[in-house]
Amino acid sequence: MSEDRPARPKSILESIRQGRIRRIDFLGDSITQGCGYVSRQEGYPDLLLDKMRQLAGHDRFRIYNHAVGGATAAGGAGRLHWCEHEPSPPDLSFVMFGLNDVYLSGSEDDYAHHLGTMMNRLNRMGSEVVLLGPTPFPARDADVHSFSLRASREAGRARVKFVDCLKPFYQGGRLPEGMLWPDGIHLTARGHRVVAEWIWKELEAM
Repeated sequence: MSEDRPARPKSILESIRQGRIRRIDFLGDSITQGCGYVSRQEGYPDLLLDKMRQLAGHDRFRIYNHAVGGATAAGGAGRLHWCEHEPSPPDLSFVMFGLNDVYLSGSEDDYAHHLGTMMNRLNRMGSEVVLLGPTPFPARDADVHSFSLRASREAGRARVKFVDCLKPFYQGGRLPEGMLWPDGIHLTARGHRVVAEWIWKELEAM
């Protein structure tokens, strides 16, 4: 007679609630790192973690932020070994690249290839993966939307969850004031709150 096994959680948030997710990694560029534009507590990773702690009812997560300012998807793929430094791999990984690929006029095909590399390797480590599309870059609006769409397609191929991080900023048709610093690319604290709330909303729906 076989033993009854616990049902597999239907969602990431259910896995967090059940205590199945303890290590969380973030991979990305300056938006994820913060880079002095916002305090660590104001960045979207910490805002998400606050919600996870409330949901789980504990503060025993191990968090690794591997983001590097100026990084492209190629740079992120080249630093994936950082996710393998600890004895146990990440249970959950958030991946956000694209702004520097657009800024440097990189190839969409190269961008997609390196995203695929990251998602596949993280999956092989046993990590749940959430691919986050890039945030607004008004000076290159058409390009950043195109890269976000390509990221969505690559997430589908890799069978990982995707969150369109442009969508919450353009729900009224135009990017609202106060979301970006004067450089036109880095999120303000308000912009980070919008991203964090949107990601959480999307996770609730998955």
